[in-house]
Amino acid sequence: MDKRAQLKSLLNEDPKDSFLLFALAKEWEKYDTKEAIRYYLYLKLEHPDYLALYFHLGQLYYDNGKITRAQLILKEGLEVAQDQGDKKTEGEIQQLLLVIEMEE
Repeated sequence: MDKRAQLKSLLNEDPKDSFLLFALAKEWEKYDTKEAIRYYLYLKLEHPDYLALYFHLGQLYYDNGKITRAQLILKEGLEVAQDQGDKKTEGEIQQLLLVIEMEE
């Protein structure tokens, strides 16, 4: 059983587990970008305060040439990071936004 199947099986037991949703999205990044995005967006819908999703989804959008979407999701994540007082993640998101802006 591959890792995706294992995570999906665990997720069937607890469909709204934020960590499992995030882990499954990360795993799907290796195989199918659209499926990874689908899991990230579901995670965002169910757990909008799950901060890590914003950087990773923003990076995924950026890597796939969806610059406007990347900027929007990263700016949302910046607000979440500030609300949570997470300076480290706030800095990482700001750096990625800066990279994107420098390439425009």
